[in-house]
Amino acid sequence: MADYVEPGVSATDDRRPEFQRMIDAATAKPPALNTIVVHSFSRFFRDQFQLEFYVRRLAKNGVRLVSITQELGDDPMSNMIRQIMALFDEYQSKENAKHTLRAMKENARQGFWNGALPPIGYRIVAGEQRGHRIKKTLEIDPFQAETVRLIFRLAREGDGATGPTGVKTITKHLNEAGIRTRDGGRWGIGAVHKVLTRTTYIGRHRFNTKFWKTRERKPDAEVVEMAVPPIIDAAEFEAVQALKTFARQARKRLRTENGGYRRDYLRALAQRVEVDAKEIRIMGAKSVLLRTLVAASGAKTAGFGVPSSVPKWRARQDSNL
Repeated sequence: MADYVEPGVSATDDRRPEFQRMIDAATAKPPALNTIVVHSFSRFFRDQFQLEFYVRRLAKNGVRLVSITQELGDDPMSNMIRQIMALFDEYQSKENAKHTLRAMKENARQGFWNGALPPIGYRIVAGEQRGHRIKKTLEIDPFQAETVRLIFRLAREGDGATGPTGVKTITKHLNEAGIRTRDGGRWGIGAVHKVLTRTTYIGRHRFNTKFWKTRERKPDAEVVEMAVPPIIDAAEFEAVQALKTFARQARKRLRTENGGYRRDYLRALAQRVEVDAKEIRIMGAKSVLLRTLVAASGAKTAGFGVPSSVPKWRARQDSNL
């Protein structure tokens, strides 16, 4: 006899580690058990189709599903009753989710946090008490907020020697400087990109943009904008978005259908290009180079029509230009 317990996990899908461990044991050849006992069928599944799928899968291996509060047999009438109860459980689950989401959206409209892990740069604090419940709000975490400001500063101005910096370079800079994430880990490109695109940092947090479980984006969701303390100003945020858009469009327009780069764009960008065995030197006006080459830091050596064996490329401003 074995117990499989997953407190606080919804039974609306099968993405449950303990549930899957139990199913593996029940469908093994031979099965490690012959009966699965649950409090009610809704604790096994709240999806009628999935419930029947697993009941039949278990039955093929000689394993029964038994509810201690809903006693049913194995005859056709009992199977029909179980299916009807499963439909009601599924309906009730969806209704509860709808009402819960409605309450959470109203909570966000009033400026209260709904309990998820806050974005880096913020921490959860007690807001106001309503009855026996304490509403939560966000406040700026001074230490982590400095990291957020650094990321935006690097994206907009660079480190004083490079000009505007791309996501990959910012990630490398943070890790080489020993600046860690909130949980002490190394920074990844995805985490840096998320910081640079979140309107939360200018005081406008967007709630209900993703599904709770799958974290996929909702196509037609009602997004609620929640007011939070800003870490950076809106002008800086918009400047960074403009740089990112420019770099993306520059890469798109430069690349030709066969994977190369348009020679006319390259001529407009650079006044002289020198190539030797170890590096490429692209020389031109400082303003053009910094706005285009450095902002579009994702460009690679081979993209300029140079053999991929060239180890690296370097953009340099000519002091005589």
